[in-house]
Amino acid sequence: MKFTKYQKFGAYHWKQYNDKNTKYSRHADRVKEWVNEKNVLDIGAGDGLITYLLGAKGVDNEPEAVKLAQEKGGNVIWGNANLLRFEDEEFEAVFMGDVLEHLEFPRQALKEARRVLKSYLYLVTPEKGTNNDKFHYEEWTPEELKKLVESEGFVLEGEMLEVPKDKRIYGKFKKKDINSTENKESRIFKEFSKNLTSDGVKMGLRKEYTTHIPMLIKTVQMTDGPVLELGAGLFSTPLLHWLCLGRDLFTYETNPDYYNFAKKFRTNNHRTRLVDDWDKIDIDNTHWSVVFVDHGPVGRRVIDLIRLKDKADYIVIHDTEPGREHRHEYNKAWPLFKYRYDWTKCIAHTTVVSNFKDLSNLE
Repeated sequence: MKFTKYQKFGAYHWKQYNDKNTKYSRHADRVKEWVNEKNVLDIGAGDGLITYLLGAKGVDNEPEAVKLAQEKGGNVIWGNANLLRFEDEEFEAVFMGDVLEHLEFPRQALKEARRVLKSYLYLVTPEKGTNNDKFHYEEWTPEELKKLVESEGFVLEGEMLEVPKDKRIYGKFKKKDINSTENKESRIFKEFSKNLTSDGVKMGLRKEYTTHIPMLIKTVQMTDGPVLELGAGLFSTPLLHWLCLGRDLFTYETNPDYYNFAKKFRTNNHRTRLVDDWDKIDIDNTHWSVVFVDHGPVGRRVIDLIRLKDKADYIVIHDTEPGREHRHEYNKAWPLFKYRYDWTKCIAHTTVVSNFKDLSNLE
């Protein structure tokens, strides 16, 4: 939903702040006293009033807001809360004031905030049900907000502050150290990372785990409907997550470790499911734009490939080079498709099949 207040009202936060004893001026002064770190990133900085008061750096995705902030002397640049262009732990703290409720993907923004900060996240949002703002995707009670933020790798410091007079809730969250209790998905990644050399490439990682990327990018970018991932992956799941922002993506996985990795990317649009029985998953009543087939056990891929032959515009299959093709019995499925394209530039090969789309444009 496009935010239009800056086009209509200009730098309205500066005006509200200069009119003392308003709800916003009390809020801004409260934040100024609250946030003590020197190196702070203000995500969703708007017209830059609080950025300026904190001596912080700000990002906002509205060009008009950035322009107004810079005219007022605020250090604000254009940026996307879901994909920040900063280094890991570049900032001591992050401030997000009256922004989370405006985001379609709040979990993704919290992941990025956690990545770029060293210590604290300062979060302010209107309390659920206290206003009727058409630009809000979601609102939370204090307990709901605490649960959301802590599920993304933070822990509340002290108590949530409720200010009924100003209809806002405040929370200071400390970045949780997950290294001390290393989780299973990080162990998976470390195991794969043993194959990395100093230049970032060694046989195992690049050849085995990333060769599906070109075909996934091409097919997803040529479509705009729902996407199905059968088998989560350290590369495919994050890639599809970003390619599919704003559209439906479903990831199914049988391995609990890979599932726990995939669910970190869960949003309202990206659903993840842990599978007990592939025959029971509900994938037959949707016509998919893209299906990615990369799941186990051996012998299961061809079953679902045949199952979905008339239910997807593009089906992308990993590990289709001779040897693995025989192992997975793909030869049972190939005659059932009108179009087929084999991407063979690297091992493992990737194949795209379709009964609806000519694949000559994949060359």
